[in-house]
Amino acid sequence: MPGSAVVLGIWKTLREANGGGTPSTKIARNIPVDPRESTRALCYGFHMSARSLRRATRGTGSLCAFALVWLATMVFPAPAKAFEDQATVSVDLGYSQIAAAESAIGSAGPTLGLSASVGLSDAFTISGRVGYALHPAEVTAHLLTFHAEVVYLIDILQIVPFVGLGINGAFAFANEAGANLGLHALVGVDYLVSRKVIVGLDVRVAWLPLELSAPSAGAILIQAGLRVSFAFEI
Repeated sequence: MPGSAVVLGIWKTLREANGGGTPSTKIARNIPVDPRESTRALCYGFHMSARSLRRATRGTGSLCAFALVWLATMVFPAPAKAFEDQATVSVDLGYSQIAAAESAIGSAGPTLGLSASVGLSDAFTISGRVGYALHPAEVTAHLLTFHAEVVYLIDILQIVPFVGLGINGAFAFANEAGANLGLHALVGVDYLVSRKVIVGLDVRVAWLPLELSAPSAGAILIQAGLRVSFAFEI
């Protein structure tokens, strides 16, 4: 043990400085003991023992340093990913809800979407999505949607919340065709399964005030879906 090394080193140094014996044995033999000699021997013993202690703990110190580095990487891992120079392609499945002052289409139905994104920086990406929704009612309608958006990402290790704003269009096909343009807000969260596979939840709320043609004038369109994305470097 390091403590034992210190004591043993001092003891040996004192014995050598006193001619092979300790001060107490010299006194017992009536041999004079020089106090300066004992003081120098004691200081030298501490010095040599300190060197022995450093040698004894050198390996332990390296092991402790390695353990601290490993612990730091576990508690504070590297950022989940760098979004710049990265692109994704995605597929999503979800729910579509439309509310309109005057609408000939059904109010709700399933939706399927395809999307792609490109990273601009660690915090921003641009993305586009095209979706299809089936709105069954007395008159079943088919709804095509298009989204283009800028997304702000909050990179928190494996979980990445995000918000975004963009423009979108909605085209309804039932007894007659209708189209609207507007703005939408996006909120969601990603879970990074790996650097290549991402699972996410998207919610888009669109306001479609610009009527290109009836019947979906003034609609509020809400679409939420689960998404699987595949990332790759560009």
